[in-house]
Amino acid sequence: MPAHGGLDLQRAMEIVDGDRDLLKTLMGLFLAQFAAFDDELRAALGAAEPGRAAQKIHQLAGAAVSIGARRLGMLAQELEGACRAQASALHPHAAAGFSADTFLSELTHVLEAIHAYLENSGSPLER
Repeated sequence: MPAHGGLDLQRAMEIVDGDRDLLKTLMGLFLAQFAAFDDELRAALGAAEPGRAAQKIHQLAGAAVSIGARRLGMLAQELEGACRAQASALHPHAAAGFSADTFLSELTHVLEAIHAYLENSGSPLER
């Protein structure tokens, strides 16, 4: 199975021991939990609450890896680190621009790929 839309389906299937139904369930849960993440993250960063932003990003990072979205997981870890550094610093906007746009773009890309995968029962992405 090739990588598609930010998803490494081969890796995702390894994670779920080949259980396609479990993978679809995990992807559905990812969509439900993180569909509004863009707004939540921007709100936390805009309110100068980097600690809250870091917690949200940490949750997404683990979930991303579990569905084969490795790049998103790596970008999330980078942004989480920047937010945690900001939370312990006195500079209120240190993390606001750091990787946020790239991260949010990748998140959108992955969410679109998940929608496509679920709508098509996985078959077009596996060709």
